[in-house]
Amino acid sequence: MDEQQEKSLLDRVARLEQTVEDLRLTLGLRAAAGPGAAPESYPAPTPEVHVPGPLAAGPIQRQAEASAAAPRRRALPDDMYRGEYWLGKVGIGLVLFGVAFLFKYSIDRGWLTEPVRLGCGLAIGTALFIAGVRIHAGRRHFSQVLLGGAFATFYLTGFAAFQLYHLVPWPAAFAFMAAATLLSFCLSLGMREMVLALIGTVGGLGTPFLLYTPEGSLPGLAGYTCLVLGGAAAVYLYRGWRPLLVVSAVGAVVVFSIVVSQVVKDTPPFDRWASQLGVVFAWLSVWAVPVLRDLLQAQDPGRWPGSPAARPGSNLATHLLTLLMPLPFLVFSRVIWRLSEASFGWVVLAGGLVYGLVAWGLRSRRLERLGYTHAVAALAMLTVAFCLLLEGKALLLTLTVEAVALHLVSSRL
Repeated sequence: MDEQQEKSLLDRVARLEQTVEDLRLTLGLRAAAGPGAAPESYPAPTPEVHVPGPLAAGPIQRQAEASAAAPRRRALPDDMYRGEYWLGKVGIGLVLFGVAFLFKYSIDRGWLTEPVRLGCGLAIGTALFIAGVRIHAGRRHFSQVLLGGAFATFYLTGFAAFQLYHLVPWPAAFAFMAAATLLSFCLSLGMREMVLALIGTVGGLGTPFLLYTPEGSLPGLAGYTCLVLGGAAAVYLYRGWRPLLVVSAVGAVVVFSIVVSQVVKDTPPFDRWASQLGVVFAWLSVWAVPVLRDLLQAQDPGRWPGSPAARPGSNLATHLLTLLMPLPFLVFSRVIWRLSEASFGWVVLAGGLVYGLVAWGLRSRRLERLGYTHAVAALAMLTVAFCLLLEGKALLLTLTVEAVALHLVSSRL
């Protein structure tokens, strides 16, 4: 393009920008005058001196620069700017602190016996629960605080009844706390409150440890943990709450790390299989369920509400868990069965092939981003498997072929 053509193109762009600005001003004046106002005559636009180069900034460019220079407000919920949002949380905190202080003072003075203390705990939890349910429609945030305090009181009451005062047997305390977990999940779905699902997940995963006894069994712990993770996965599948997915993943890793640490050489095969099945179920609940939800959302976005992602497959939590979760659960399997390096390499290779097939399937379902993430995870597992199965020149040759293949694929993509 020569200099004359470039100058002509700049003149055309400047004239178009001036026309758009005149139209915008005209429409703005008419809207301000009202529908019944008489049309006015406007002076002809003054000719504009066209300056080529960076100085030829039209009104559209100036408006874009002004918008970019304007300070951006942080994307916070509108309710967080109200006093009720913070006063409610401070108020319930002070109430719980006062109740705890009153309990301690009453115990020190010998006014309350152990059964009366538990009765007071149940009464306070029930009162908070009823109040939270009744005011939910009008004061949602304050209702969340009340319901959270109610479930926390229920868990503490069950713990004190069994561990501190030994007033109820283990089955009764366990059933009471499991019922609190189930109730929190049901309320979270009915009220659309993510906080209740988080409380139920944390409280449910912590119940076996709050009610710990030396007679506990690994199959029982693994089975109950799978029930809690299954409930959390079902809530996430329906609502798509990211924090619930992250809390479930962290809780699964923590609980099963404790389960695996109890597996020793003389552990019965039934306990080992129960622990292994629990590990597989936990892996699927924090990996396969999020992927399934993205698939369902891609097919019918209106049917699966609650996803904060703008596009199906753009959930950051799903991508991170896809990359991070294989490592701990594969290590758990190795510890359970005391696998050798070569045997563990075959297990990792099988996991990499599974992730590779999932990556291929996701790309065919128009979830390219999630498919690429699975491809990266599969590539990492395959590389680790090669390092475990091969050595010497064979390993060097395999890694070289892998690097060349990656280079060719990346150049085509």
